[in-house]
Amino acid sequence: AVEARATVALEQDAKNLKAFYRRGVGRAKSGRDDAAKADFWAMLRASNFESKESMSQLLKLMSKEEFQKQYKKQRAMVEREKKVGTMLTEMDEDERISEQ
Repeated sequence: AVEARATVALEQDAKNLKAFYRRGVGRAKSGRDDAAKADFWAMLRASNFESKESMSQLLKLMSKEEFQKQYKKQRAMVEREKKVGTMLTEMDEDERISEQ
């Protein structure tokens, strides 16, 4: 029930930190650790890597070393996405079309 309500909330607002948290906790309690981790990583990205609660929950589900390794990967991935987004928005529309 909690997971379903949180999913509906996320469909309405894809960056709803509270919904990611509630769904992640629900998934962790039901033994679905991988799904819970996915929610807490999404929560961390949506908070621009500032959510201490998502970090705390992730550290309950994985070792500190594994967390640090994955954290670096997530940060690098977000930075790459930002660079690509910036490149696309800076291109003229004609350039974007010719690139396709």
